[in-house]
Amino acid sequence: MTRRRCRPDRFGLVPRAARAGLAASALAWAGCASAPPAESPAPRSVDWGLLAGFDWQPAEPGEDRADPPVPQDVAALDGRAIEIEAELAPITWGEESALGFVLTRAPNSCCLCVLPPFTEWIEILGGSPAELERRIFGRVRIRGVLAVGPQRDEWGYVRSFYRLREPRLVEDEPSGE
Repeated sequence: MTRRRCRPDRFGLVPRAARAGLAASALAWAGCASAPPAESPAPRSVDWGLLAGFDWQPAEPGEDRADPPVPQDVAALDGRAIEIEAELAPITWGEESALGFVLTRAPNSCCLCVLPPFTEWIEILGGSPAELERRIFGRVRIRGVLAVGPQRDEWGYVRSFYRLREPRLVEDEPSGE
């Protein structure tokens, strides 16, 4: 019995240049890659002075102007692993627990108060709601991958400026006392 090879381009749907990339991805996924995967760089420690250190007022839907530019040093953080100290606040609730969270610059910047400027809070995407809920309304140190730039809702209004993916709480180092 002959074995038939199944190729992703069997019906001519995958261009020749893409086949090489697919093959490399498949080998890497299967653990057959010749080179080990590159290690991700250590998270960059950032503070609110950098993230909130500029005035950013978005254009409203239908307004005849562009959003203001993002400073280069802030834009350079897009897609990078960061670590930041912030207040953790819930923004959405389930029947019995918090489901959505934001990091804010100051403790009085909660969802029930005056909304802080877009550059003074970070929406958390993903992570374990149960782990995060144990730390709400308190100061936390957290790591994740930062997305920078406006994210708009279906009506064109800015929903968030910063988003943190793959969040992980950084536990305090035990003191030597």
